[in-house]
Amino acid sequence: MHKPAAENLCYDMQVLKRAKVVGVNTLGGANPEKKFSLGKSFFAFIPTVRSYNPITKTNWEGVGIKPDVLTSEEDALNRAMEIINKE
Repeated sequence: MHKPAAENLCYDMQVLKRAKVVGVNTLGGANPEKKFSLGKSFFAFIPTVRSYNPITKTNWEGVGIKPDVLTSEEDALNRAMEIINKE
């Protein structure tokens, strides 16, 4: 199951302008879902929680978190360290 706690922290810190997000766009799964059996091997995945930011009045569901500094996954840590060392 996808757990959006890390994305939630990144989203909120970015919105509050308290952090720069470095890396790749996230997948956009802000609303955790639960699997419910419908019988005869059928299931429904239904969101059971909704992340909400009081400033944007929304979340990153379906669009992901867009980084302030777009890099490859492999280069994200090095790029973040460069930014930290310059500031």
